[in-house]
Amino acid sequence: TKQYEDHIVVHLLLEHFGYPPYGLGEGIVFALIGNWFGHDLHLYSKAYLIEQKIPPLFKVLTVNEVNEAEGNVVIPAWGSFCKYLIDRHGMETFMDLYRRTDGIEDSANFNVHFKDLYGEDFPAVDREWRLYILRYQGEPAEGES
Repeated sequence: TKQYEDHIVVHLLLEHFGYPPYGLGEGIVFALIGNWFGHDLHLYSKAYLIEQKIPPLFKVLTVNEVNEAEGNVVIPAWGSFCKYLIDRHGMETFMDLYRRTDGIEDSANFNVHFKDLYGEDFPAVDREWRLYILRYQGEPAEGES
């Protein structure tokens, strides 16, 4: 139950920031927990991208959309995408997106806030992330260079 408990604790810590679309909310939790435990979500996502299993992320924002897709594929992909955004634009910008999208469940409204913060439409950045992941070779293990 440890991983489940960690998952819930992270959600509880983020609760005061609001409730963004399900994909984003689960994605940041998976990104944080993945970092803590040394899981490389980019490599998981790369395998799923090569198998063409990851739908466009704007089509899997809500609980129902994630459930209709393969959740065990979509949620780690969202985690990888969240890490990508944070690594490129910083945690502050990401958390601003998290706050601004509180209660939003449709891609059009989500995109308004996304574009305001990141300067590009969500689908365009989704494509950039996919290209990054397909080229990704993994990060050296701690102590390696």
